[in-house]
Amino acid sequence: MALLLISLLLAMAVHPGVAGEPIGPLGASVQCSNATYPLYVQLCRHPELLRKDIAVVRAYEHLSGGFTGEKRVLLATGQRYWFVELFACGNTPTASRYQDGVYGCAEEKLSGRLHILRSIANAPDTFMSTVANYTWIEPWYLDLFAQRYVGKHVAVNGKVVMESCNSSDPRSLRGHIELNGSDVGIRFVNLPASQLRFLCKSPSSQWDGTVQLDGGRPYLIAADVLGVPVAKSR
Repeated sequence: MALLLISLLLAMAVHPGVAGEPIGPLGASVQCSNATYPLYVQLCRHPELLRKDIAVVRAYEHLSGGFTGEKRVLLATGQRYWFVELFACGNTPTASRYQDGVYGCAEEKLSGRLHILRSIANAPDTFMSTVANYTWIEPWYLDLFAQRYVGKHVAVNGKVVMESCNSSDPRSLRGHIELNGSDVGIRFVNLPASQLRFLCKSPSSQWDGTVQLDGGRPYLIAADVLGVPVAKSR
């Protein structure tokens, strides 16, 4: 189930264009008579969520229309990352962290994004202060904004490649997360042999952990291996 959800998230993540293409309201694509995914069910049951969904899209389109070049690309990328976080509200482990479950998660994500977009519209110079607000990101993005992400807990999408799997140092518990030609480091400690063997298959997933710097470059102190907790770092 976890791998299926991750596949869904990755598919949804590439839906919006990174060059600033408008992202249609999530609710507009939902057939309420056939809705089964928990997030869709909540959108159908609560018109206020649908209204916020539409308001977010309109605010994003308005803001994107006033941006050019790198800022527009970064805004679109951020919207894409936020969309993945919103879609994850339908996942039980994510929803369980909120008092009102899926509804609470969706309401917080929608309200928070709407507030940020409107705040940027009112003060465009504050845009760069928002670039590290996303918890689901990709290696190139973390590398670009490494200083802003230090100490934050994130989920980085990509394929893990461990040093010990292809080197003369089988004790190394370091590796990197790579995606589309970019990479960032990842470190584990006290990794059981079974988990290390799994990681040697270079699985693609989202990898949770806390961001630190080494020589100016970011690396992730891994919090788990696909939901199985590990120690924090060495």
